[in-house]
Amino acid sequence: MAKIVGVFAAGHAPNLITTWEAAGEAVCTRTIEAFAELGRRIAAAGATTLLTISNDHFNNFFLNNFPAYCIGVADSWIGPEDDLRFGREVSLPGNSTLAKHIVRHMYQQGGMDPAKSFHMKLDHGTFVPLRYTLPAFDLPLIPTFQNCIEPPLPTLARSAHFGTELRRAVESFPGDDRVAVIGAGGMSHFIGVPGQGRINREFDRRWVRLFGEGSLSDLLALSPAEVAEGGNGAEEIRNWISAMAVAEGQPAEWLMYEAVPAWLIGMGVVDFHYASR
Repeated sequence: MAKIVGVFAAGHAPNLITTWEAAGEAVCTRTIEAFAELGRRIAAAGATTLLTISNDHFNNFFLNNFPAYCIGVADSWIGPEDDLRFGREVSLPGNSTLAKHIVRHMYQQGGMDPAKSFHMKLDHGTFVPLRYTLPAFDLPLIPTFQNCIEPPLPTLARSAHFGTELRRAVESFPGDDRVAVIGAGGMSHFIGVPGQGRINREFDRRWVRLFGEGSLSDLLALSPAEVAEGGNGAEEIRNWISAMAVAEGQPAEWLMYEAVPAWLIGMGVVDFHYASR
């Protein structure tokens, strides 16, 4: 049977590419080291597929069709959709057989009805973690998405359920796939709203504490107003909650946290130290 061999989460702001140097050498070094460590741990676990939990930023989905959840089931992927100064369009393999199994599981046993897509041009929400963690872009990818942008948003409990069912789907697959998971987004940031560029360090400290303690119940108890204190970008906490649920609520090891005004975000990288039993 397929296994989860590692669960991680990290920031995904495009500014990690577009205004990279503006953060300063010390922050850049810590960020590179944290992402590189994720890459080493994914390799050491023998991962054969990467599953990302992120959100679209109006590149694929818009007001005419904005699903709460979507799972990519293609044989290959290209990107990035937005300008990340890669200098080239990147192509990487998919794992359509496992991805389609995950969709079937969600419908038949998972109590969820995600959209599926055979064609998405992935944006920074997926490609920033890939760029720094797996720069060869050679690990087959299953991109998954949840709505963190356009109200009404999934409840935090629904985000946790999504992560739980991703794990159950992978572990019910009759293959020898070894899957690493990265939840991508956050932390506090204000984008396209009054106060853009502000970072709520107090909110981030709470985020660091709750994920570090493995306090999934306390995370799910956060009210919409409490999440909004971290800015509209903090709604991406859902992607981290989904990853934590994949890891059955394991506490996170923080490889880095830094408030980075040059990137407009509180930047974090964690390892949930989880593998299928």
